[in-house]
Amino acid sequence: MKKHLISCMAGAVLAAGLIFGTAFRSNAAMPASGFTTAPVFAVASNDDMLITDSVITLTVKNGTDITTELNTALKAARDMADQTDSIITVTVPSGSYTLSSTARIFSNTTLNLKGVTLTCADNGKFNMIISGTPGSYKDQTNYNKSDLCTGYDGFKNITINGGTLIGNSENTSSMIRLFHATNVNLSGITLSGGGCVHQMEVCAINGFYVKNCTFKNNGRETGVTNAHVNQEALQLDTPCKEAAFPGVVQDGTTMKNVEITGCKFQNVIRGIGSHTLLLGAYHENIKINNNTFNNVMEECIIGLNYRNCEIKNNTITNCGGGILFQNFKSYEGSVISTILDSKQPYKGKIIYDLNSVISDNTITLKYSPSCENPAAIKVFGHNQLKKMKGADGKYFPTGNYYITGVTVSNNNITTAVTGIHITDAWNCTFTNNTVTGKGFSAKDPLKNERDGIFIQSYAKGLVLSNNKVSGMTGHGIAIHFSSTAKDIISNTISNCGGYGIHIYQNSGCTGLLSKNKIKKCASGGISLSTNSTVADILSNTITGGCTDTGISLYNNCEAGKIKNNTITAIGKNAPAIKLSQKSASKTITGNKIQAGSAKYSCGRAIFLYNGSKVRGSIIGNAMENSSDTAICISTKSTVTGGVTNNQILSAGKYGLQVFNASTIKKTVSGNTIKKAATSGINICSTKNVLTIDKNTISGSTKAAIYVQPASTQYKVTVKNNTITGNKKGPGVSALQANIKVTGNKISKVTFGVYADQKCKGNIYSNKISKASRRKVYTATKKVKLKK
Repeated sequence: MKKHLISCMAGAVLAAGLIFGTAFRSNAAMPASGFTTAPVFAVASNDDMLITDSVITLTVKNGTDITTELNTALKAARDMADQTDSIITVTVPSGSYTLSSTARIFSNTTLNLKGVTLTCADNGKFNMIISGTPGSYKDQTNYNKSDLCTGYDGFKNITINGGTLIGNSENTSSMIRLFHATNVNLSGITLSGGGCVHQMEVCAINGFYVKNCTFKNNGRETGVTNAHVNQEALQLDTPCKEAAFPGVVQDGTTMKNVEITGCKFQNVIRGIGSHTLLLGAYHENIKINNNTFNNVMEECIIGLNYRNCEIKNNTITNCGGGILFQNFKSYEGSVISTILDSKQPYKGKIIYDLNSVISDNTITLKYSPSCENPAAIKVFGHNQLKKMKGADGKYFPTGNYYITGVTVSNNNITTAVTGIHITDAWNCTFTNNTVTGKGFSAKDPLKNERDGIFIQSYAKGLVLSNNKVSGMTGHGIAIHFSSTAKDIISNTISNCGGYGIHIYQNSGCTGLLSKNKIKKCASGGISLSTNSTVADILSNTITGGCTDTGISLYNNCEAGKIKNNTITAIGKNAPAIKLSQKSASKTITGNKIQAGSAKYSCGRAIFLYNGSKVRGSIIGNAMENSSDTAICISTKSTVTGGVTNNQILSAGKYGLQVFNASTIKKTVSGNTIKKAATSGINICSTKNVLTIDKNTISGSTKAAIYVQPASTQYKVTVKNNTITGNKKGPGVSALQANIKVTGNKISKVTFGVYADQKCKGNIYSNKISKASRRKVYTATKKVKLKK
């Protein structure tokens, strides 16, 4: 092995190219890959640096300013590498040093800083380490802005290993700045402090690998509301405008093949990501995995126009925001549609499918007033409705810049703000995530409205499955503002301040709303409101006290089947299933409404109100222990089919009640009603002929079947019913009704059949026994006691 010494002056000679030719010699042939690390030799004469084969080692004193020596070595490495196309290593010996200006690194150079601390020694504005030079190189006057430094072709094979860089709070430049390169590796570096929020900023690199680096201590005090900084400690940028990334060719080249793994971010404003959008430009093949974030004031990971991206196994603790994944920016000051510093339109194609995964992250958030997107995970598209100027002064097109192709799965979230926030996302999947609300702040203006999963603004086709949400102050799952899910399946939601699932304002679920388990959500279980629509509500389980409703459709809402749901002990005064304000469902069938260990299952079990409608039938439901009425059809509401084959056990008032200009258009039949305290069936309104037959009613205190439609226009037929045990009331009582009462079995009542003077019709062929007063009583001859 040969060793030689080279002075700073000799380094300048090297940089001037005076040693080319015989000064460097390779002991091996050039490999097919384009470079070699075979031994390289140089001739030198004194003690400022030592060259051993392809390694340049500085010989500098601990505690000194090594700017000149480091740049001389990096220039020497550049020139050696240029001649031989070999990897040259520059090693700084362990120790603490200062830099008073920029250290410039070039292609095929490894800078070894293990055990080294470099402190920014000057208050001037400069990057501590940067690629290339604004000066003369390769026959270019300003290399960094020349045609040779475009795309990914400016530099290659740059590596920095180890080292701690300590910034100066007065120096507003980033500490490390790299661009227009291929194959950049950064490992084991610590960046601390500095006056620029970007501790490291890079752009236009194909193959950018950051491993086991630390970014820390570059933030400001919390408590400043709306003073969003929105700048990352590690920024992945796109060169398009001089004001955004100055000093380079603004050709719109994006980042490609990026891996950021095992890094630590603590006490910084933002973690990793991008905040400037070049319209139609996408960073591709991005992996952000196995990193840790502590006490980050704003968002930890910001994926803006990242395509083919995975964000996995990151740990986020005590931070203001988690993962923000975007396909557009709603703030026009961050949108650019031109390159070459506004001189040329960028001709990129808008891509909606980002084919990305966010999974297996552990996220714990606090409330931070400076965080603009306070959510553990936010997936963001944007419908740009107004023509606006971007940051380059150019108008960008209106249109829906939605986001699709994103899967969010297996994330474990503990949050004092929103859990998962979804805006204008299409056909994305959210599955097996756990969201737990905890530590809500009295300073948060939305502290009582934080949802577990919040969907809004034209989102559609989403699948929400097997998520667990608990302890949120707002809703478990909220779908608002013209958004739809495809399926909402098998989610478990508990102890939320609002509804378990709330679908609001022209929103909906086009597929299955099924098999969800909702427990102890204060407002209720499942709620549709204000022109919202779902296909079917099937096989959900809703348990625990609430102030509103188990399943609610309110204000022009529409559902298909409400079927096979189990609703248990939701509250003494809360309806189990309620359709109100001109809402409708196809059928209500097979639901179980039960009390469990509570005294009451609900207030009203099935309640139609104010112009609402069941387009088919209310059929085959089992209801027990309603404090009020089991089935109540009120205020101009309609059941187009029938009310049939329902099982009702114990109601505080009525088993079935129809009143106030409401109607059942077909039959009331096959129902079993026990212990409806007032009446089993109470018909006080009908708009059509109605048949009440084959019902079994027992244990009512007044009339088992009570008919008072306030008009004799439509005939009500009461036939083939079995009535028993109404010791204080009639079996059938009719007031101001056109009736036909026949074929009924009635026992243990006061009157078998009672008709007042305003009735008309027929009463005949009934089997009546144990009537304490009369079997049949009619106060008018208009009621005939024969067929």
